[in-house]
Amino acid sequence: MQNGEARKKDSAAMKWDDLAAQPCSIARSLAVIGDRWTLMILRDCFLGVRRFEAFQARLGISRSIVTDRLRVLVEVEKIHLTPDLTFADFVRRMGAPERTVRRLINHRLGHDHFRAFLNACRVAEARRLLADPARAGDKLIAIALDSGFSSLASFNRAFKAVEGRPPSAFRALPTPEERPAVF
Repeated sequence: MQNGEARKKDSAAMKWDDLAAQPCSIARSLAVIGDRWTLMILRDCFLGVRRFEAFQARLGISRSIVTDRLRVLVEVEKIHLTPDLTFADFVRRMGAPERTVRRLINHRLGHDHFRAFLNACRVAEARRLLADPARAGDKLIAIALDSGFSSLASFNRAFKAVEGRPPSAFRALPTPEERPAVF
């Protein structure tokens, strides 16, 4: 009976308040560090876990955790600004299985592939920079490079694909304050 109870306790979803009491040195370290998911997922990868459902069961991860990790990578760490970012690097930084990351990008976010997702993030950054009055005098190549693109040609191509107009035309649009009121 004790073996059955121990197995049941081990298979139960992990409680973050109990990390310091876990028999795993990684879990105890995370109680101090704070970034729990990435290292716990990596630990489970080393232990042979390969499917997202298995990670969910072992760690008590909800699907929104992967989405939240993506949000942190894009909004806080601004990973999309790295011009030579590869899918493999992105998956590693996500700390989730490749299949899960592909599903998130393709199915939940609706992008055809990783590059389309990356370009959408970069174009959003470019729109922000183009609308910034402090950057009004910057050349388009500076905006392109600061948005994570490696060339002006790829910037123009991606921007037009997402926005339907080239960046120069977007920049020429009046700001919301300059547009006439519509009644």
